[in-house]
Amino acid sequence: MEGGDSDSGLHDKCEEIIQYALKIIKLAESQGISMRLLGGCAIRYHCPCCEEILRKANRRYADIDFITIRSKVNEKRLKSFFKQLDFTPDERFITLYGDMRHIYYNNNGGPMVEVFFDKLVFNHEIDLRDRFFAD
Repeated sequence: MEGGDSDSGLHDKCEEIIQYALKIIKLAESQGISMRLLGGCAIRYHCPCCEEILRKANRRYADIDFITIRSKVNEKRLKSFFKQLDFTPDERFITLYGDMRHIYYNNNGGPMVEVFFDKLVFNHEIDLRDRFFAD
């Protein structure tokens, strides 16, 4: 449904999530935790020229992805920060994969958060430590 109300509502929701993500980054910075936006929200934020393509693809944002540098933040401090924002850490996931990333669930029904450490690792690995402070 191109250009209809549902497209407009979806666009507004995406913008709301991106603004929320930027607020989290600013709050983290104020507490000495450096994070950067990653994933779909980062593409939407940094590449406004892609907005029309993402809109036509009906791209939905169910989570917010961040990256941080492990040497700059410790796990306990990160958990404490997200608990202050009313997120619950996925302790089981963190126990299994916490050296690479954390997952936090929003207790208010908002988007969940994934925080990657140093690298984005899925089927391939992208080391972002040298690019972290680029923007």
